[in-house]
Amino acid sequence: MKKNLLLLPILCLLVGMMGSCAKSSLAVAVDEMNKSLPESCGNGVDFTKVTYENDVVTCHFTTSEDDAITVLQGMEKLSLKWYLASSMIEENDADFMELLDALIAANAGFNFVYRGIQSGSSVTISFSPLDVQSLRNGTLKMTPMESLNVVLDVTRAELPIQLDEITTCVDIQIEDGYVVYYYIVEEDYDFLICEIDNYAKNEIRASLRDNLKLNCRDVMESCVAANCGIVYYYIGSLTSQLTDQDEFGITFTVSDLKRLLKE
Repeated sequence: MKKNLLLLPILCLLVGMMGSCAKSSLAVAVDEMNKSLPESCGNGVDFTKVTYENDVVTCHFTTSEDDAITVLQGMEKLSLKWYLASSMIEENDADFMELLDALIAANAGFNFVYRGIQSGSSVTISFSPLDVQSLRNGTLKMTPMESLNVVLDVTRAELPIQLDEITTCVDIQIEDGYVVYYYIVEEDYDFLICEIDNYAKNEIRASLRDNLKLNCRDVMESCVAANCGIVYYYIGSLTSQLTDQDEFGITFTVSDLKRLLKE
């Protein structure tokens, strides 16, 4: 899932809300915002309206990409909340702090509602007044393991993921100090996992190593912070019925990941 799906609406919210929040009530600020809506946030996301009811400011967004809604729905509610909170914390600037101050002054919480235009399905992410205060005070933080689970949950929501013509990622788990990616490999009698030699396994490891460096820095950083390594576990679709040697793993220890992050 593209992080911009969540980040761009937040930036749009900040730009639209600042200026009126500090000088008038939150209700007036919301009314002022609605005068400029709907507004495109890019990537098929539109900021459609803001409501202020029962001490909750709710920002409503629509997306033309129903796949994005499916991904959001597939994430655990707590992970989704942490994911959005971490995105907002990264925007830790004066405008964002002013927004939080306005919400705190009104003892208000806030919601983000994302709705798919085609499916009508929606996802709501809620922050209570206590959450708002914690964001403002910098105390709404995750442990390294919680942070790692959030990073992984974004990918889990998209499973199964077809990596190439014969390889599919079907599961991601944290087991015994390792993040384990489970890959199913489609086999035939001319290609069996149990026949892969050490040279081929080293080639696979080199390819995985390059991919980690190029595309997975955030995963590696989260793994190192949580003191977890990574294992890619390959399971044969055919030999699992024929032999015990139907699978193998490629392991990167925490030390391996630290070295890759320095390269």
